[in-house]
Order: sequence, then C-alpha cells, then structure tokens
Amino acid sequence: MKAKKKKRQDDFQKVKLKVGKKKPRADNATNTSFRSKGIHLPDQLKRDTSGPTTHRHLGINDLLSQLHHYNANVKHSALLGLRELLSLNPQLLDSHLSRLLSEVAAVFTDKDANVRTAATRILRFIAQSVPADRVAPFFPLLSAHLSCAMTHIEVSIQEDAMKVLDVLLEHFPALLASRPAVLLTNFLELISHRQTSGRAKKAQDSKTRTWALSVNPGRAVTSQQWRLNVLLSDSTTEIGESLDSKEAVQNFASTLVPLLLEVWVEASVNNNNLWNSSDVAHLLTPDAMSVMFQVLSILQLLRKLAPHPEHQEDTWFRKEYLGDFKQHFLKNFPYGNLDTPKHKKKNEMKRNKQVTLLPVTTVDPLALNITLCQVMVSLSQKQEPTTESDSSWLTPLRIFVQDTLSSGVKLSSKQLNMLLDTVWKMVLTQKSRAVTEDLLAAIYSYYQQKHLTIQTRSLLLSFYSRLYQQEQVHSHIARSKVLSHWLASLPVQLSQLGHRNPTLSALLIRSIQAAASRGNKDMVNSLLKYAPELYDPNEGVIVFLPSELQHQMVQLLYFLPKMPQSLLANLSGCCNDGRISASMGASLIRIVHLRSSVSGWTVGSQEAALQDVDYLSFLFSSLAGFSSEKLSMLQDATEECALPLSALSPLSLHPTPAEHFKHHWDIVDVGSLIIQTFTLSIHAKLGVIPDSTAAAMLKAVTRLRDRSLVPSEPVLRLLSLCCLSLLALLTTLQQETPETNQKREAIWGACVSALSGVPRLLRMVLQLFRVGDLTEEELPHLGQVLSMLLQHSPLHNQLLANTALLQDIIQQLTRYSRGGTREQWMTDLLYCYSITMAHSSSVHRGSVGMRDMY
Repeated sequence: MKAKKKKRQDDFQKVKLKVGKKKPRADNATNTSFRSKGIHLPDQLKRDTSGPTTHRHLGINDLLSQLHHYNANVKHSALLGLRELLSLNPQLLDSHLSRLLSEVAAVFTDKDANVRTAATRILRFIAQSVPADRVAPFFPLLSAHLSCAMTHIEVSIQEDAMKVLDVLLEHFPALLASRPAVLLTNFLELISHRQTSGRAKKAQDSKTRTWALSVNPGRAVTSQQWRLNVLLSDSTTEIGESLDSKEAVQNFASTLVPLLLEVWVEASVNNNNLWNSSDVAHLLTPDAMSVMFQVLSILQLLRKLAPHPEHQEDTWFRKEYLGDFKQHFLKNFPYGNLDTPKHKKKNEMKRNKQVTLLPVTTVDPLALNITLCQVMVSLSQKQEPTTESDSSWLTPLRIFVQDTLSSGVKLSSKQLNMLLDTVWKMVLTQKSRAVTEDLLAAIYSYYQQKHLTIQTRSLLLSFYSRLYQQEQVHSHIARSKVLSHWLASLPVQLSQLGHRNPTLSALLIRSIQAAASRGNKDMVNSLLKYAPELYDPNEGVIVFLPSELQHQMVQLLYFLPKMPQSLLANLSGCCNDGRISASMGASLIRIVHLRSSVSGWTVGSQEAALQDVDYLSFLFSSLAGFSSEKLSMLQDATEECALPLSALSPLSLHPTPAEHFKHHWDIVDVGSLIIQTFTLSIHAKLGVIPDSTAAAMLKAVTRLRDRSLVPSEPVLRLLSLCCLSLLALLTTLQQETPETNQKREAIWGACVSALSGVPRLLRMVLQLFRVGDLTEEELPHLGQVLSMLLQHSPLHNQLLANTALLQDIIQQLTRYSRGGTREQWMTDLLYCYSITMAHSSSVHRGSVGMRDMY
C-alpha cells in the first residue's frame, strides 16, 4: 500500500534536471520553425488593357504616377519607360501632351542628376515630335519650371537647366522670345547678382539698381568656364515682344553691356596674371578667347534689337560705350592664341569628370578678331566736316582686314561675309579714295585665288556688284581703278566658267549687264573682245546655259558698240543649229536689227553696230537655216535624199528633221517680217537644197512680196522648181507621226501661199509638168499633185486662167496612162477636174487682165 501511494505522488512532483542538460521535448510538441525565400517579379503579371505598354507592361498612367515616387531609381526608370513608350507609340503625344509636359517639367529640379538628364532627353524627344503651336498653351508652365531650375540654390541643377534651355532654344525659339524679360533676368542672375543701394524707399527706383559679377567658390568649374557656358546659350536668344521699343532696348543694354565689359576685363586680366608679362597680353588662352568671342557675339545681337531701321545707326551705342570699347577691345588688338602646357592634377581631373558642361568649341583667333572688327566698325560714323574723324582708331582695324584678305588665309563663308560687311562700312563712312583702293585691292587679291568655293565667289561677286551700284552716289568709288579692272575681267571669267555653274554665271551676267547699261568702257570693250567665244554655236556659253540666262545674254548684244562678222556668223549659227529656242532666236534677230542702220532707230549718239552688207548676210543665213559652208557640203554629200532628182522633182531635197524644220519655220516668221528686200539668186546655182530651206524661201517671198511687183524670170524659175519639188515630196510623206503631219501642213501651206500670191508662178509650175519625161511610177504622183491643186478652192481662179495648159496636161496623162482599166488616181483626177470646170461655168471666168497675170 505504501509503494502504491509513493508512485501516485511521483506523478505530481517536478522532475529536477541537472545543470547543462536540455529539457527533453515532449512527444506531442509542434515544430513551429519555417524557412522563407524572396520572389523577384520583374514584370507585371496583369497587363494594362487601357492602352499601349512598355516591355514591363506599364502604361503611360503608371509611368507618369511613378514620377512622384520618392525613390530616384523609380523616377529614372519611369522616364526611360516613357521614352520607350512614346518612341513606339507616338500617337500618345496627342492625347497626353498636357500631362507629359507638366510631369516632365516638374523633375527639372530633382535632386538626382540622372533623373534630370533623362527628363532633358525626353523633353528633346517631345520637342522633335510636336510642333510649336501645340506646345504654346503649355509653354508658360515649362518656362516657370525652367526659371525655378535656373535660379535654384543647387549649382548642379542650374547647370542642367542650361541643357533644358538649349532644347527650347533649338526647337521653340519663338515661344522663348515671347517671354524675354524673365528669361534674360535669369540669365543675368546666373553670372551676376543684383545690388540695391539705399533704403527701402530708394530700392523701388530701378535706376539705383546695379549688377555685379558673382563668384561661387563652391562651383566645380571656374567662374570663367561657367560664364562661358551661360554666354553660349545667351548668344542664341531671339528678339522678344517686350523689347519692341527703343527705350526698352536701351534699358536692357544699359544693364547687360556693363556686365559684358566686366566679363571681358576679367578674362583679359586673368590671362595677364597667368603670365605676368605685357609682351604676351595679346595672346589669349582658349577659355579667355571663347569668353571674349561670346561677349562680342552678344553685342552684335544687341545691335539687331532695334525695332525700326532708323534705330540701327548705333548712335546710342556709340555715344554710351564707344570710349569703353576702344579702351578694352582695341588695347591689345589683334589677339592671338597662346599655347598653354596641359598639366592636370589628379584632383582637377576628377573634378572635371564629375561635372558635365555644355559642349564648347574652340574659338579661332581669326574669328575673334573679325568679329571685333565688325562690332567696332559698326560704331563708326560718316565722315563729315562737322563730325569727329574715326580714322585714328579705325586704322588698326583696316590694316588687319587688308592683311587678312591679302595673306591668302583660308576663310569660311561666314568670316568672309563679316569681312566684306566691315569693308563696306569702311568704304561708305570714310569716303577716302586711298582707303577705298587699299581695301578693294585686298579683296581683289583674295578674289584671284584659285580653288575658291562657289559660295565664296558668289559672295565676292555680289559685294563688287553691290559696290558698283554706289558709284553714282560716291565719287571715290567711281574713280576706283580696282573696280574698273574687276569689271573688265568679267567677260573672260564668264567665258572660262562656261556652263559648269549656272548660279555663278547668273551673277556674272547680271554684273556685266549692270555695267554695260551704264556704258562702262572697260567692261564693254572686254565684252566685245570675248563676244565671239561667248556666242559660239558649238562651245559658247550661251548654248549651255538655262533659257533665262540665255535671254540675258541675248540682251547684252544691244550694248556692243560693234558687231564684227565673226560674231554675226556665230549668232546666225546659234539661230540655225537649234542650240537656242526659236523665241530666243527671234529676240536675237530683233536686237541685231535694232542695232543696224536699216531699223532707223537710235538712242542719243549711238551709232549702228554693223554695216548693211553684214546685216543682210546675217539675215540671209538666218532665213536659209543653213550656213554657206553646210550648203556647200550638201552638194558633195553622198547621202540619200528624201526625193532624188527627176523630171517630177527638178531639185533634190535634203531631208530635215521635224524638230529642226519647226525651229527654222519659227525663225523665218520673224526674219521675213524684218527684211524688206532680198534676192534669192545666191541659191540659183545650188543643186541640192534642204526642204526646209526651199519651203522657207517660198514663205519669205510670200510675206515680203509687193503685189504690184512681178518677180524676175530667174527668181520665178527658182521658185517654181522649189514648189514642184515640194509638191512631189508631199506625195511621198506618210501621215504617221504628229511631227510628219506638222511638216506636211507647213510645206503645203507655203506652196499654196506662194502659188496663190506670186503672179505667174502657178503657170510656170504647170509648164514644168512634162508628162512625156515621166516614168510609169511617177505618173501617179503627178496625178496626186494635180488633184491637190484642183481641190484647193483659192487656186481655182489661177487654174481657170491656165485652162488650156491644164487640159493639155490631163490629155497627156490620159494618153500615157496604160492598162486596160483606169487606175484610181486617174479617176480621182478626172473627177476633180470635172468639178472644177463645172463650177467655173456658173461663175465669171475672170477678166483678161487676170488671165494675163496668171
């Protein structure tokens, strides 16, 4: 009993454990330990169905909302996603432009540099894709955020604000120009600080406020480099609406110009302190040269801010700042480049790597000196007896310009244009013949250089041409020997240039025309000397230039004092060979006619430029369409003719291309109206005549014929031979192409006009119809010729006047026509003859005088 009681008590007693032993775990104990692993989700599992998404399946709303995240990496990733999304889906810009601009502009002042850089890039992308008129409603917001960034206390944010400004200047200059007051003030605050003198009452007066250059010792770059970056952007600022008055421009200039002068002095003083020597004061370091160049560039922009032309005389600038400019700008002029040793410390290299500056191009000393010359010369005034002379301080500038142009140094188009503007201002203001000669001689020395670009030569030609137009106003320009020498060289330059550059040729021709119209003897004599080369029908300039330049060259002929035979021969060749258009050839013939004594039209004491013999020879060559040399070559040519010599075609006609035929036809229209009397006997001995020449002679005689004058027998015989040969040619021409039909109509019209207008010509043609001498193959052609004449009603009177001769020809055709059945051409001929005779029986046959004439 005792043992059982003891065991029962053991169940309620606590077990005493020994030290160092763990408590045994109960059998029914639960193990609550666990292990965890991280899960990385780079992409969204649920796609955004509201619109396009990025590769991370983020829509534009998600990305824009992430720009408000506190983490810089999230904002940077959101900006990269926006760039990706907008690149693939540019249509999103139309519907989300307002929110995009506001959210992106808000991070201009973000503390993280990567976020600001990404924001600038996406702003550039938007600016390249959206026009300015779409951005205009949101531009005040952009401008406000930009102003906050430019005036931020953090230097790095100010530097990145310059990049944002560059984007806006590049793509939206007009929008920036509409808000210049805030923008320019922020610019000034980047390199200077405003000082207000006096108490609070005086602080309200704007005249008591001054600006002074500011220095920030904590900036990662030097003050000079920082000002250079600011001025580089400031030099591209456009003109604004708030600077639309003379007073506004002067107020702004009075604030900015003193600061620019301080920047100039600071750059020059730092450069002198670097070397502690006055001998190298004119040698500048690259940074100093860049700063000075930007100062001069901004001064040039200030001069262009005048809203009206009458304010562009720089009177106010001259009065206020000429003394300061002469003191600081011309003190060490001209400036050169100083080679500085490039030894960089490790700390400086590390500091430069941490700072991202605007790309600054190295300024050439020549560009700095040329810009300085242009700025200073613009302040010079016209030399008058009552004004102070500027020759003393202009002398070093003039010497530099002369040396630069004469030394053969290679100049860009912009630099040359600036130098030419400087020379132009000096010539017009100094009014000195010696100064003018020296400057023009330097320009002419540069003009004579070889391998000049077309743009460079065009600038020089335009300068000389513009200067020549001032000779009537300025006597010192009119007496310039250099200008006369340049004018005399223009024709030979045009001859050497040829057709290689029509633009440059146009400038030369305009300059020649301007001088010729004023009667410049040197230029006119030179033009006369090289005229045969210029108007050569094979290699002359006139045949290769465009039509508008050809017209100007044709007009130059009027100003020639003489027209030698060699020139007239070339002009005739230009008309005949088709190297110029028919209308151009007609203008050429009219001008030659005006300069001849035949026209009877003179201006002042102007004499005839050519003799009557040469004039008639020129007209004959133009009307014939072929020169005498080519006609002689045709006599010995072995080529097959369009219609060989036969009884039906007493003249052998040389085939003329349709294009040349039409060209010659138009030339004859003009020539036949100009010439009054001429003889065709020079063609009587020719056995081979081009068809266009034969038809042209008929047309010319018809146009110029006096109805009371009966042509002589030799002339009538030549005309009849031409007419019969052309009528026979018409029966062989096929009506296929429009060119052939046009040629047929022209030949038929010339033949009918001559037969109906020239007395006795139709009778002589009918007398040439010798049926007995024709072959059997030629009889149908003769029948077709007679049918065409009988069908033409205007010739009925002439045919009826020669009824006996016509009946004899038809009887001979009936007799010599063989075959059992009558051929179709004979049937048609008899039908036309019967109709003509039947019609004549019902009308009056004509008087005896009419029969005697025809």
